[in-house]
Amino acid sequence: MITIANRLRPFSHTPGTQCLIPGTTKVLTAYPTRIEIDGEAQELEVTGPVEKFLVQQDLEKGCVTVEGHAASGFFRHVIQGEPIPHLERLSLGCHKKQDWDLVTRRCDLIEIAPFWFQLAQWTPGSADKALEMDLKQAFQAGFTGILVPQANDPLHQGLPRPPSDLLHAGAQAIRDAILQADATSLTIPRPTWTVGRLVGAQAPFGTIDLEWTKGAPRQMVIHPSPDTQITLHLPPEIKQCRLNRTTVLKNGALLNLQAGEVVALDRFEK
Repeated sequence: MITIANRLRPFSHTPGTQCLIPGTTKVLTAYPTRIEIDGEAQELEVTGPVEKFLVQQDLEKGCVTVEGHAASGFFRHVIQGEPIPHLERLSLGCHKKQDWDLVTRRCDLIEIAPFWFQLAQWTPGSADKALEMDLKQAFQAGFTGILVPQANDPLHQGLPRPPSDLLHAGAQAIRDAILQADATSLTIPRPTWTVGRLVGAQAPFGTIDLEWTKGAPRQMVIHPSPDTQITLHLPPEIKQCRLNRTTVLKNGALLNLQAGEVVALDRFEK
């Protein structure tokens, strides 16, 4: 069974931090005594100074929390977003503290990509195609706060202008780097990142759980929904794998799927 224990809840202690409210396209700006949602302000009944100020975007429960310790005591405000039916979850093996000011400073895609991928699923909209520009440059040029998309380079860094659908186009590029699926085939390209897990990936023929390590697939589980047949394309250096602990399956072979019968693949051999 392939699972992901890490939960994505990026946060910041910086007043004026912006983030999207999950399940919506609304931008929340948080201050110790004020919350703005798309420019509409709500004054909080809080007397400063405020210590331990925190704004946290919960990409598991779909909400934003603003809290701190005021002169009158501890306060917390939870802004609930809209629910979504299904969530694909991604981990690239990074378990560092999710302080977004530090995440932005490190600018490491191994750390950033899972947040980008998961937030895009929470945010209404879609992309016509995957992002073509460099993901790291797109992150630097196209976002402010906790992954709030911007129309241009907000810090004037001289970087290429990102597309208007940056959030979803980037998420599609991240997913395509891990797997690509249509009604008749499943392609696992050579991994961009050395280790990782993708759980609950939806495909026309069911859902997929994938784990890879040392730059190669380690195990994969397919939960078929309709009875169908697909072609399995693995990285070119992988010659074969084991099917349901019994059968050898060659790279490029046809794979029969029956609804309700879990397919397990492992022992990916060069």
